[in-house]
Amino acid sequence: MKLFYITNARIPTEKAHGLQIMQMCEAFVRQGFDVELVLPRRKNPIKEDAFLYYGIDKNFTIKYLPSPDWAMSKPYLKRIIFLIQSALFAFFAKRFVKNQIKEKDFIIYSRDLFTLYLLRNSVSQDKIVFEAHNFPKKLLPWHKKLFSKLEKIVVISHALEEDFKKNFPHLKILLARDGFDESLFAKIPSKNDARKLLNIEADAKLILYTGQLFWWKGVETLIKSKLFWQSAASLYVVGGLPEDTNKLEGFTEMLELKDIFFAGQKPSKEIPLYLAAADLVVVPNSGKAEISQRYTSPLKVFEAMAAGKPIVASKLPSLCEILNEKTALFFEADNAGDLAEKIDFLLKRLDLAEALGKNAKEESRNYSWDFRANLIKNFLINPCLPVGRPTPNL
Repeated sequence: MKLFYITNARIPTEKAHGLQIMQMCEAFVRQGFDVELVLPRRKNPIKEDAFLYYGIDKNFTIKYLPSPDWAMSKPYLKRIIFLIQSALFAFFAKRFVKNQIKEKDFIIYSRDLFTLYLLRNSVSQDKIVFEAHNFPKKLLPWHKKLFSKLEKIVVISHALEEDFKKNFPHLKILLARDGFDESLFAKIPSKNDARKLLNIEADAKLILYTGQLFWWKGVETLIKSKLFWQSAASLYVVGGLPEDTNKLEGFTEMLELKDIFFAGQKPSKEIPLYLAAADLVVVPNSGKAEISQRYTSPLKVFEAMAAGKPIVASKLPSLCEILNEKTALFFEADNAGDLAEKIDFLLKRLDLAEALGKNAKEESRNYSWDFRANLIKNFLINPCLPVGRPTPNL
């Protein structure tokens, strides 16, 4: 079966959605789909080939469609230009689909609402699948028209499933949380070997954060918590755009904190090395943003689980869907003092840390990209079958 994965995204990108899209395309191929990823042709500061950048097998094709690229040069018009660019990409995507689809056995899979809105009357709705990563803050008339037409959607969190069921009860919905690349974690180095490669002292206590540095990721709370640490530990922050890193470096200097290291953005294939070197991983999401509290399905969580690392995480519904008391130690979101207390406690309780890491690794088996792709494949074949994972541990 042919699967056209259509998304209005710059790929490769430093952000996690690019990795998720590429790895899902690779996993769909392993499930027997003939995949073509359809993207806008944009200027890209990353010059490396997308397959090489993500370490992805070249087992699917990428089609680039014409797309204006004014947003980079005119940031003060960013919102308006983004809407124009999105509409034009959707137009070219619709034309591409109409020209390409000559066989009955195909699926249009997309995270792009504009494109699906234009396609809603051109393609049979049983051929279209929308993957939702958030819910519109305000349901506009065109949203309602689109979702009333769609038959099947895939969501990444229980909250999204609830929101779509409440507003569009006719939809068939699959809950398929994000995942990780099993091949990257099949043979990760020992802690000592990883630290030698990263030039980190073998006996140092290392707290790790990986991922983007948007405000709702809660990294400011993590940095602030170091004011209260009783343990002589270092904090490594891996990831983030340069402008976000600069802000947090300034915040660290303002607090006059030491032993906080910003490693910058790293390729996904290097993340297992940093995880292997860590004593524990922190997922400090803020509870002040709905996307953080209810919708997110962070790749960093699944990667930390796959690495068998103990996790200290914000007690939020989005994270409690994935983690539980057997796999993580929870703290009150946005509370730097409580976070510091939990970090110190886990650094002292090596037996508990080891048990949490072991349990997390065991549970990570249900969160690989191949596992997720298989869930979606089964859903596409028969959306009435009860597929998905257990309800969250709230």
